[in-house]
Amino acid sequence: MKALQRIPAHLKRYLVKQNLGRYTPKDHAVWRFILRELTTFHNKNAHPSYRKGVKATGITTDRIPSIAHIDKCLKKFGWRAAGVSGFIPPAAFLELQAFGILPIATEMRRVENLEYTPAPDIVHEAAGHAPMLAHAPFSRYLKKYAEVASKALITKRDMDQYVAIRELSDLKEHPDATEKDIQDAYNKLEKANKAMVKVTEATMLSRMAWWTTEYGLIGSMQDPKIYGAGLLSSVGESRHCLSSKVRRIPFSVNCTRYTYDITDPQPQLFVAKDFTDLEKGLDALAAEMSFVRGGMVGLGRMQDAETVNTIELNSGLQISGVLKSFKTISTAPDGISYIQLGGPTQLSYQNVLLKGHGKNYHAEGYGTPLGYLKGASKCLSEMSARELKVRGLIVGKPAELVYVSGVKVVGKLKSILQKDRKNLIFAFADCKVTLGSETLFQPEWGTFDMAAGCNVVSVFGGAADRKAYGLTDDFVAAKIPKKTYSAEQKKLFKGYLKTAAWRKSKRYKEADLLKFLNLLDVDQSFRDAWLLRFEVLELAFAKKMKGSWVSELETKIMAMAKKWPNLEPYVLNSLKLIK
Repeated sequence: MKALQRIPAHLKRYLVKQNLGRYTPKDHAVWRFILRELTTFHNKNAHPSYRKGVKATGITTDRIPSIAHIDKCLKKFGWRAAGVSGFIPPAAFLELQAFGILPIATEMRRVENLEYTPAPDIVHEAAGHAPMLAHAPFSRYLKKYAEVASKALITKRDMDQYVAIRELSDLKEHPDATEKDIQDAYNKLEKANKAMVKVTEATMLSRMAWWTTEYGLIGSMQDPKIYGAGLLSSVGESRHCLSSKVRRIPFSVNCTRYTYDITDPQPQLFVAKDFTDLEKGLDALAAEMSFVRGGMVGLGRMQDAETVNTIELNSGLQISGVLKSFKTISTAPDGISYIQLGGPTQLSYQNVLLKGHGKNYHAEGYGTPLGYLKGASKCLSEMSARELKVRGLIVGKPAELVYVSGVKVVGKLKSILQKDRKNLIFAFADCKVTLGSETLFQPEWGTFDMAAGCNVVSVFGGAADRKAYGLTDDFVAAKIPKKTYSAEQKKLFKGYLKTAAWRKSKRYKEADLLKFLNLLDVDQSFRDAWLLRFEVLELAFAKKMKGSWVSELETKIMAMAKKWPNLEPYVLNSLKLIK
């Protein structure tokens, strides 16, 4: 899609082309069953903008939609759509949304997970998320959320948990996964969950998303309407959420205090008065995040994260890498006297890499003092050429700087890097940096590129210039393997093709259906195919056939549905609908 070419390269790796031909006739039957059930329920219980959005985005009950068509429809509302493969890293998902692009998982859930799937699929993304984007107030909230969430600090523990969730969800949707495979994945997730001893910014943002865009209710407490995609796309939870079993709580930022379990129905849901209410809650959460607070709070969280994040100084200089340590002193502007990053580090300004200061140049890490020089009333970044000269900072000459914190920098000034009349970096040769008896930098280590800055104004997630920095742990790309089908499964697909052809042409007789049902009963390939039999029953009702075989087939389908947990009530309801 030409319009999506502006997406940065580090995000393009997640995009996949939807292959409409890969969806089996059975996949389309599952889509039809779910959408018919949901459409009927949502006509009364979903927010009115959802019902309008379904039409506006071109989604129909008959077939799995084309993402290209959804993209074309969403373009009218300032959004685009692009295909992805299953769970993509949260950082990538949010950055795509910040660009105004809805990532749509191209996979289709199996009939075994008809009621609910733990993995993203096209039902959830297309039938759940896409229609609400046509409603301007919600669209505004989602873009704002993506912008805020993309700045969140994602810890190594967050990433370990994401990987564990992805592996488990992929296995649950894979037809060849063994019980041992799934149990091993559960154990890995449990271990990752136990390691989450602190509530991280990523966790807070995921809870905000869960209780709003995924599981949100809106309107009055007595008669709320559904707008969350997780509810809108689940035949089970859409009904459960409005029952007396679920506690309703007025929405506020306090929703982030509540954990959630993706495998169980939620015991409580949050009801927003309107979509402006959502923005107020988001603003309250953002005010407590590191990108707003900066200072020691931000650095403490960054050090705990153990991942690549960015420190922005009052000069505008951005330092991206893994924070190993920082020193503090009470007399510094925000208590910070020295920062030390380990491993590849990038220096940027306004989210653009400063030439010569990429992660290859600062491959071993980066350290710099912060704060005021002794006797100075102005930050080093703000000093004029004359003021620098008074302090002995002359290119090509030896210099000695002593900070209020006690950090001492002694070396030969090689250059001063400036942007927008601000001093950003002072490069020293033959430089030694000390704090009392501790040596922080030695001459044999090379050039000392000292940052000019007195305080940390922001600490935000990821590298400032992601494209230049390249792949990080929070942007690992993975694809769901292509499915292979057995001869038995392929025979089953032919059965669905036959019922689809009859439904389209309407050229079938009672004898045709009876002959087909006999084949289903004698061939072991069709022994558990309750949905295929359901399609036959639908064809019978469409022509008002009333033979005893019709009621017998209905009874047989209900008996088969009992084999799957929680499926029976939805099959029963769908029977009422097709009648």
